[in-house]
Amino acid sequence: MRELKGQQAALFKEFWAAWPQRRRVARRHAEKMWLQLKVDAELYRKIMDGLAQQCAVWEDDGTAKQFIPHPGTWLNGRRWEDEAEAVAQPERPPERIEYGGNVLVPSGSGGWRREKGA
Repeated sequence: MRELKGQQAALFKEFWAAWPQRRRVARRHAEKMWLQLKVDAELYRKIMDGLAQQCAVWEDDGTAKQFIPHPGTWLNGRRWEDEAEAVAQPERPPERIEYGGNVLVPSGSGGWRREKGA
């Protein structure tokens, strides 16, 4: 793989530093995508603007780590062109369900059981 040099290396370093630290993985893949994109100053500005918007959504939303893409995947998919929108988080099940005088609670195995004494 070719190495990042000069301005490309400096711009990538800034991109990498801006990526959420909790999901800063697969740097070599991200560098490869960066090289393929032939990032110049104008494209860099678009990428960084898109990343700033997406990071704000991830932060405001409390997006779980597994829903933040790897940086190389994000670059390969040209995700800076996407509209920044919240990622749907899986809903937590209720802690109990009451119906018709019965109370159900999580069984621990993914199901429900009748609460004792109810």
